[in-house]
Amino acid sequence: MLLCRRDLALGVLALKSLLRFEPDRLAVMVSDDGTLSPSDRQWVQRHVPNCGWLAWPARVPVIEQAIAMRPATASLYHGGRFPLICKVLHPIAAARCENVIVLDPDTAFFMPPRQLLQWVRGREHTPLYMHDRQDEAVTVTPQLRRSFNQLLPQVASSNHTYELAYWLFNSGLLAFEPSQLDLDIAERYFQWSKGHAYRDRRDRMSIWFGYWTREQTAYQFMFAAAEPRPQPFGDEYFLGGGSGYAFNHFLRHYLVRDETLDQLRELIEQL
Repeated sequence: MLLCRRDLALGVLALKSLLRFEPDRLAVMVSDDGTLSPSDRQWVQRHVPNCGWLAWPARVPVIEQAIAMRPATASLYHGGRFPLICKVLHPIAAARCENVIVLDPDTAFFMPPRQLLQWVRGREHTPLYMHDRQDEAVTVTPQLRRSFNQLLPQVASSNHTYELAYWLFNSGLLAFEPSQLDLDIAERYFQWSKGHAYRDRRDRMSIWFGYWTREQTAYQFMFAAAEPRPQPFGDEYFLGGGSGYAFNHFLRHYLVRDETLDQLRELIEQL
């Protein structure tokens, strides 16, 4: 989990909501985006004992080796302006386990996430990803489809066409083996995005090619080229507000609503 001070309590709640289901199989590594104080870290440690920490930048050999021949990734990592680069680089390059879950702090598990737990228990090896449930026939324009299929061979260095089940890919919850994802694909996307990232969030293309969505789209391209072919999380994993789901990725829009805060209060009382 990449964690900032604003999301400190929320991120710890997200972690504890998952850890209760598999306390002996899951290890936690937190990436500090540079805003956490020593007392913040101590507070996290009290709630999540024995969690590991990575600073930004993390001066560790595996990270330095991963960016040594990837100048665009290195520039983002050492530039100090794009903390989301840690969410790409740390789980893939510095993982100590064969299987990794990437979890955003604005999330929560309300019931046992059966699909994810099956993956955690080693019964599946297929990468898993979140996605939005908007009507893609309306949201995903022909321009976007053309752009992706034109760019994918450039960044994946092959004749790939986009074959994931969904275009509205979301990186709030991902599960994969680091060996299944190619950081060179992310590097080539970051190189391309230098002159192409949309900064106007009103433009629909910014969902994919926005300045602050570069991390998510890098993952989307890596997943699009991954083997075995990744699968989406099912209907009990939801992007947005609402009750009755095993997992919610709230995003800021839904997180500040009274009904969402009531859900989180109930979850805190349960824990």
